[in-house]
Amino acid sequence: PITVSHTNSAFKGSNFKTRLIGGTHWMAASTDLPVIGAMLEKTVDFQPMWRTFADVKSLLRVANSVPAAVSGNSSKLLNLLPDRSTCEKWIRRFYETYGRIYHVIDQNCLITELEEVFIAGVDANQVHVLKILLVMAIAMQTDNSERLCGRLLLQEGESRIHTSTQFQKPCVGVMQVLLLLIIMKTITASDTDKIYSLIGTMGLTAQMALSMGLHRDPTLFPGVAPYYTEV
Repeated sequence: PITVSHTNSAFKGSNFKTRLIGGTHWMAASTDLPVIGAMLEKTVDFQPMWRTFADVKSLLRVANSVPAAVSGNSSKLLNLLPDRSTCEKWIRRFYETYGRIYHVIDQNCLITELEEVFIAGVDANQVHVLKILLVMAIAMQTDNSERLCGRLLLQEGESRIHTSTQFQKPCVGVMQVLLLLIIMKTITASDTDKIYSLIGTMGLTAQMALSMGLHRDPTLFPGVAPYYTEV
């Protein structure tokens, strides 16, 4: 039998009969063992349940799959932006939904960047354009008729991050882009069971945050010890 001290501050329990120790370790409760045993022994009752589960996962992946690229000319990020009123509609939707949870960029700042993008036209700042596109992509996940369009924008935006030098310069704008990308990929991973696709983006984001010294900014972490701010 495995015993765990409940006096340990790192120990956490849940209503799902699991045990979490720290942020990375878990132990399945003994009530889960019969299910694992049935899977390993390939019992008669378990097989149809397993096939049903596999079929549901397959249907879910198909329903959330997107084409390889967006239609039209996508050689420039600016070409992916709809008209200004449509952009403003999705920006408002973002701040009414996911933006209330994730405070990555101020709404007034984003609206100002949107104005600058439409004024600058072909000379628009690509970092600002991608921020707007990712905010729209996230907001589109709240609308069943538009969510796949948002995932197309994610594909196009992510390809720019990995191929354009403009998104490799450590700065607040690029950091916001990467954080928005993580939010969007987290949402899509919950539907497609591909959480591992976040690893590269999170590594890049962490390295950029460290290179910018964000973990050393006392205004970001008031009253927090240096060790925990770096973590």
